[in-house]
Amino acid sequence: MQKLKKFDFFEYVVDKHNNVWKYIKSKDHFIKVTPWKDGEDRRINRFQIENLINNGKLVQMKSKPHVYEIINEKWDDDERSWEYNGMLFEVGKNSKENQAFDAPLHKFLYSYKAQNGKTAEYTND
Repeated sequence: MQKLKKFDFFEYVVDKHNNVWKYIKSKDHFIKVTPWKDGEDRRINRFQIENLINNGKLVQMKSKPHVYEIINEKWDDDERSWEYNGMLFEVGKNSKENQAFDAPLHKFLYSYKAQNGKTAEYTND
């Protein structure tokens, strides 16, 4: 049986398949931060997590680079698709490259007052 550590300092838990949950103090529950199935409830209450830790099924971790590496690797290996505004988006090993360039280009107009008192404008794309 593992000794339970304070969730304020050890806010992540990891299972043997490298699924990661993060403690949300304001809600007093954990939420899955690695990929989840469509419709899956990502929340798990703190008491269930404590029970899984005590039974050796979850390991507590601090928010250090190692846990972020686990999360990134899980998301990098994930394959999924979704539709947004009539466009189909895909991520994963078999998706096409540079899909981010398919997004519409937005222009942001900025204005400022120059030292001579005149207003000038510029845009960012």
